[in-house]
This record gives sequence, C-alpha cells and structure tokens, in this order.
Amino acid sequence: MKMGRKIPALLSILVHLNKGGRNGFTIRSKKEVICRQKGKCALCGGKMNRWERDFDHKNGDSSNNKMSNCRATHTRCHRKKHAREACKRQNRSIYGWGLIKRMIIRK
Repeated sequence: MKMGRKIPALLSILVHLNKGGRNGFTIRSKKEVICRQKGKCALCGGKMNRWERDFDHKNGDSSNNKMSNCRATHTRCHRKKHAREACKRQNRSIYGWGLIKRMIIRK
C-alpha cells in the first residue's frame, strides 16, 4: 500500500482526536492581553517573545474565551501548570517526592 492511501486514514483519526466545542482566543484578544501584561508571562513574570508564548484560560474553562479569562504565558510555564494540576488530581508530586514523603510520614 502506498503512503498516499494511508494519509486520508491518518487524517480522519486526527480529526476525531480534536476536542469538540473548543475555540481559541481571537487574535485581537491575544494582542490586548500581551499589551496588558507588558509582554511578560503571567506565571513567572519573565519576558516573552512571539515563539515561546501560549494563552491560558485562567479559570480552566476552555469554552470561556472572554478577555478577562485569558492570560499570556511561556509555553513551558503553561505546561508546568497543567502538569501540577494533573498531579494534584492524582494526589502525587511532579517529581515523585510527595509520594515518598507521605510514605515516610505514615511510618
């Protein structure tokens, strides 16, 4: 089978992986948020360039795309934030130390 025939099948899989009902922030909203934050990350306060910025929903509701719910962050800061949230939901530490500490305290 040639690769040309596999591509439509792969694309159909990827389309179904996309979350429904979720739209990103508008370009205008993104520009206004960057100006409001003076080009700094909302999480760490460091300067951002256009290649390392991401936009986060403050309240976690991805369907709420209002300007008041948008903040600009570094891509790495945004990923760390979501990793921390996932670990809190699973009741463990990002680095694994939380689990070890709990085991020591219980003994």
